[in-house]
Amino acid sequence: MAGSTRPQTFCLLWFHSLMQPENAADVVRAFLRGQNYEQVGKVDEAIELYEAAVAAEFDSSGPYDRLIRLYADTARHRDVVRVAEAAIAKVHTYEDKKAWYEQMRAEAIKAQKNVPRAAPKKPSE
Repeated sequence: MAGSTRPQTFCLLWFHSLMQPENAADVVRAFLRGQNYEQVGKVDEAIELYEAAVAAEFDSSGPYDRLIRLYADTARHRDVVRVAEAAIAKVHTYEDKKAWYEQMRAEAIKAQKNVPRAAPKKPSE
């Protein structure tokens, strides 16, 4: 629709100050909205909401887990590493979950090494 603002753009602006304790419920609501987007096939919109929660240093595992899974499923290895490292640093969870973040990080690093490099262009004759 011409002239309309995409909902995720509003959400990213809205997340700007969500580190304040009074805004924690807003982060949770946005995460739940992201799950709803994901369930109806609006994965890009969900990713933006999950990324905003990660940027706000949300300390619950939900957005990190969803991003890691979505990025792993689409071979976005650098994003898996980035989000897993953020989760290791910020999420308050049990040791098995932290081990899963470490495993996903390690697998993504390994997968990055296995991605073939593009062949150099041959000079034109």
